[in-house]
Amino acid sequence: PDCPSLLYHRGMACYAMMNDELALEDLEAAAAGIDTSGRLVTDPRLWEGAKLMSNAKTPPDLTASLWYHLGCTRARLNQFEGASKAFESVVKLLPSHPAILHELAKSYQACGQYERAVQQFDAVLRLQPHNAHALLRRGLAYKSLKRYDAAARDMEAARRIDPENPALRLDYTKLSDVHVIELCKPGQEAVLEDLVTPYKPPGA
Repeated sequence: PDCPSLLYHRGMACYAMMNDELALEDLEAAAAGIDTSGRLVTDPRLWEGAKLMSNAKTPPDLTASLWYHLGCTRARLNQFEGASKAFESVVKLLPSHPAILHELAKSYQACGQYERAVQQFDAVLRLQPHNAHALLRRGLAYKSLKRYDAAARDMEAARRIDPENPALRLDYTKLSDVHVIELCKPGQEAVLEDLVTPYKPPGA
C-alpha cells in the first residue's frame, strides 16, 4: 500500500479494464506518493524482475504516464477540473506531444474555459495541421466565444479533411447550446507508447 509504482501498475490494469473508479483511487494514491524529486520511478523491488523482460539498464520513468492516465481517468468520470490539472502536469514534462495537448484542450473546453481551450487547440494544430478532431473542437470553442466566422472556417475545414466521418457533419442551426462534442473517449486521440521513458537520475 506504500509503493507508488505498484499502485500505478494496479491502477493501469484497472484503467485498461475501464474500471475508472478503482483506477482513479490507485492513480491518485500513486500521485500522492511521489517523492520530492517529483518523479515516479519503478520501485527497485519490482524492477529486478521487470528488467529481465524489458532488457533495459535503468528503471523507467513513469511520471508522464501517471499524470496522463490520471487525467484521462478523471475526464472519463467527468471530473474535468481535476483532469485539467493532471494534463497540465504532464504538459510540463512533454510540452510538444499533440495528444496530450489535445486532452488538455478538451478538458479546458469541458470546464467552459474556451480561450484556454483555443490556445491548446492552436498548439495541437501547429503540430498536426490536418487534425480534424482538433479543428472541429476549436470551431466549437470559437462558437462559444461568439467568434462565428472563425468557428465556421474550422468546422468546414474539419469536414473537408474527413468527409466520410458523420460526427463532423454538424447542423449549425442546432449548435446554439452545444459547447462540447465527444468524438472519442479520453485517451483515444492517439497511441501514447512514448509516455514511459528511461529514468535519468538528477545530474545524469
